[in-house]
Amino acid sequence: MSATGLRNKLASFYASAHHKYTQEPEPVSFFQELGRKGPILVVMPREATCFEAARHVLPHLRQFTTGDDGPARIHTFLHETYKNWIDSRLISQAVAWGDGDLNALHLPSNRLLNQVAGLHCDVALDLNVDEDLGSAYVVGMTGAQIRISLGARQNRQFYNVELRVPVNRDDLRQTYLGLTRQLHNTFFRTSGEAPTELSTL
Repeated sequence: MSATGLRNKLASFYASAHHKYTQEPEPVSFFQELGRKGPILVVMPREATCFEAARHVLPHLRQFTTGDDGPARIHTFLHETYKNWIDSRLISQAVAWGDGDLNALHLPSNRLLNQVAGLHCDVALDLNVDEDLGSAYVVGMTGAQIRISLGARQNRQFYNVELRVPVNRDDLRQTYLGLTRQLHNTFFRTSGEAPTELSTL
């Protein structure tokens, strides 16, 4: 086994062993959590093409969660490369991480996890198209009652909601449009019509 393969196995074991939320203490209601207007953490992809398409989900999420008291607080978790790629009006806080924030297993450090946990998010949404252990670990360690993946994951213990969205690798905007429409149709039907195209920001 290569050094990278061994590290990945160790990382997966470490993440699973340190995951605090593998069992739900009580049944979870997505609608109840959103009704509280609790913060939402959106974990952004690291790959540039995915990030460029995924960032267009944020305006729709803000619109979906806007009520009489204003929108829910939306936070992003993203690589420092992209910290200026998102309109600051769409989010409350961005947690930017760099390679120096990863431990020896290439997982987020405890300091970074504590920063994310301090946001006290009720919902965590992972926008990665592909399997990403680091992102899954962050989602699981948020303590959020609702932890959403885009499709089924090997590391499914970190999530409790799977949104089955066809992935179009030739047109990722269509993939994220499909995700946005499914978020609307599943959880936010009272917020108006489902979008027919992604926001152009």
